[in-house]
Amino acid sequence: MYNKNIELFFEFNEKKIIINAFDKNFIRLHSAQINLKNKNKNFINKLEDDIKEIIFKIEKDINSQIYEINVILNLNRTKKIVFNIYNKINQNISKYEDLIYLIEDARQNILKNNKDLHIMHIIIDNFYYDYKKYENYDLKKKHQNFSIDLKFLCYSKKDINEFKDLFGRINLTVNKFMCYEYIKSRKGNSIDDEDYHHEALKVLLGNNDKEVEIVAKKRRNLGLFEKIFHFFS
Repeated sequence: MYNKNIELFFEFNEKKIIINAFDKNFIRLHSAQINLKNKNKNFINKLEDDIKEIIFKIEKDINSQIYEINVILNLNRTKKIVFNIYNKINQNISKYEDLIYLIEDARQNILKNNKDLHIMHIIIDNFYYDYKKYENYDLKKKHQNFSIDLKFLCYSKKDINEFKDLFGRINLTVNKFMCYEYIKSRKGNSIDDEDYHHEALKVLLGNNDKEVEIVAKKRRNLGLFEKIFHFFS
């Protein structure tokens, strides 16, 4: 039996992999770690075996099969791209679709000029109405000029594909890649991986008012401007 109400996180850092499984009520159902110190010639094969063993234990604990996981990348390799995108002359921003158009235009620009990168997060930092900065949007505000500060958190597409291949060999699909630094910035200082993974689950469920989430068409709007924007990769 497959239960989509379970979310499983694999956090990769230089020393270990931290694994946590939660239900949608943020109750931790299983936790485990894999040590990455002994990186000999059989490292990848052993890593696959270790992941299989943990997946088997989790499936046994929750009495459900797992086909999909989420990966948190804590390897200090995230690339941040920041810029401001503005509306065209005589283009009034008065409805959600106008905002979506601006952000989608920015996303396409990033993808076009950085073909080697995978976008993990798109974050709105500020809104500007007639050059005055606001932290929140107001679609009813009259203006002639409008712009948004956007931050794109990206990762090497080559590395992303290697992670996909690793989990694909054991019949697991990566639902979402997440940036550890972004999750940590939302949570603040903590020494507990459960706290950070709780925060990752909040992001995954749409509790991220300033993030534009790239999701599949079947997902429901839950983020900024009804909790989440729907873009199509």
